[in-house]
Amino acid sequence: MYLGKADVNTYDKGAGREFLVSNGRGSYGFSTVIGANTRREHGLLVVRPEGETRHSVLVSKIEETIFHEKKKYQLSTNRYKDLVYPDGYRYLQEYQGNPFPSMLFVIHSILLKKSIFMPQGKACTIVKYELLAAPEKIRIDLRPLFAHRINSEVCPEAAKGEFEIVSKDGSSIGVEGKGHRSYFSATSGTWNSKPLWYENLIYEQDDITEAPSVDHLWSPGHISSEISEGDVLYVILSDEPVTMTMDEILSTEKECSGRFENILEQANLPALSSAEQDMIAASYHLIDDRDDPVSPVYTGYPSVEFKARDTFVSLPGLTLATGREKIAERALRIWADICGNNDWIMPERIAPDRNCIFEAADNGLWFVYAADKFVKHVGMKEEHADIRSAARKITDRYISGIDRLDLVCGDNMLLAVNSDDP
Repeated sequence: MYLGKADVNTYDKGAGREFLVSNGRGSYGFSTVIGANTRREHGLLVVRPEGETRHSVLVSKIEETIFHEKKKYQLSTNRYKDLVYPDGYRYLQEYQGNPFPSMLFVIHSILLKKSIFMPQGKACTIVKYELLAAPEKIRIDLRPLFAHRINSEVCPEAAKGEFEIVSKDGSSIGVEGKGHRSYFSATSGTWNSKPLWYENLIYEQDDITEAPSVDHLWSPGHISSEISEGDVLYVILSDEPVTMTMDEILSTEKECSGRFENILEQANLPALSSAEQDMIAASYHLIDDRDDPVSPVYTGYPSVEFKARDTFVSLPGLTLATGREKIAERALRIWADICGNNDWIMPERIAPDRNCIFEAADNGLWFVYAADKFVKHVGMKEEHADIRSAARKITDRYISGIDRLDLVCGDNMLLAVNSDDP
């Protein structure tokens, strides 16, 4: 996806365009192209720890400021109750989505390119700042804002709590607070400690009169670095200490850059237009490829939930058509086990506390649909007998009627809800 200045040159336009990066194992970076977070779920580093069902926003964003000829230019954008400040979106010249999100900022004769990517399988986000053009050396200050909260919540004034720097080494720091730890490191620069609270940030996509989304974010200070034309500065955001040489960072960037083409090649689908290619690539953000008892398929963003119907409806296109049969097989087995543990009644979704929620009558039928598509795609194999058996047991359960769902099956094999309050 490419967006020119006319597509992003106002707050409303830029805040309405979102980007997403993920590591294929539950962590992601999600925001708007102008860097203004408009949802509680937005953040540069959002992780789902092993065994957990909920995601946590660790690093919300980075405030970026350029200093040149005794003037400062703030590239960031934030929304407060009655104010948008700073208005860094004014400097955004273009946005490019492939191979990963990148933004070009133009300030007179200064051209700064910012790119964001996540290494496959690692809970870290890498932000690259590349000074493409500048008449002379400039200074860039980077101030990380930490959230350390569940992605469906905000930090109100009364619950700001305590943050502290638990490690500091040159241009790297570790921060602890609210039961989380996260880390910020840069390839060059000097750390300046100046703790600040950024208060009353508004997430207007979530904002309703009864429960406005007003957040408070903490920053321990900023990194200052002087860079010249052609220089590159990398920032690594992570949930544990990460030590990477420049060669390792460059290798990681190359791998992330090539992942887009690898995705299209693995899918083996005709994708002629940019939009079709983007759709195929975007499907990979919905997969959590971990050996985890939670379903490997997310319903979408920003909800990032585990729902049965959404999983089964999307499974053929999301996994089978894109060459990821193992993901489909694992998803079917996980949901079959969940269903078997509930008397072969398929739940609607898995709640954050891992309890099963039963809200609809057709979830089991969609499992049968997905299992049928899977078997037809891979062929009749003995190793998949358990999946076929689960489909039969679910079908038999519907035929016998499901009191829990007030569901009866008539002599004509039509299902009906037998309730005054379906």
